Amino acid sequence: PQSRYAAESELLLAGIEFDQENYLEAAALYGVFVELYPRHKKADMALYRQAESFFRNTPERVARDQASAVKAGQAAKQLIKKYPRSQYRSKARNILAKSRFRLAQKEAYIARWYEKKDKNSAARKRWKTLLEKYSDLKNAKDPEMDTLLQTAQERVRSLK
Repeated sequence: PQSRYAAESELLLAGIEFDQENYLEAAALYGVFVELYPRHKKADMALYRQAESFFRNTPERVARDQASAVKAGQAAKQLIKKYPRSQYRSKARNILAKSRFRLAQKEAYIARWYEKKDKNSAARKRWKTLLEKYSDLKNAKDPEMDTLLQTAQERVRSLK
């Protein structure tokens, strides 16, 4: 365990899991690496790969559990904060924006469900939460994100 190869072997094991698309296992191994070797020269890369692993594990359908999107965002935020000069910083920002957008889509999905059930008060509350919690997505310069925020604004105004 105290070998100079121990840290590198931990990274290689995590990389194998990632390459085999075992994203939860890879995320766990990258997380252990960052905990054990926070000052290692590749700790930022491990944290980025952890965020990427969580994001790749996030289901495409927003109706599904988006817990992996939350974890991806947390890992990306941690990288941005902990390693401000990392070469992975811009990639981490991208994962953070994508995971937050996925969570905003989940909020919109639930709001639409409430609308279909004629629960306008609950739907309006969800749209309002989306606007409050994810307004920073407006700066992402993504047309889909802008459209979602615009829809939320319209729905908050129209639902009583």
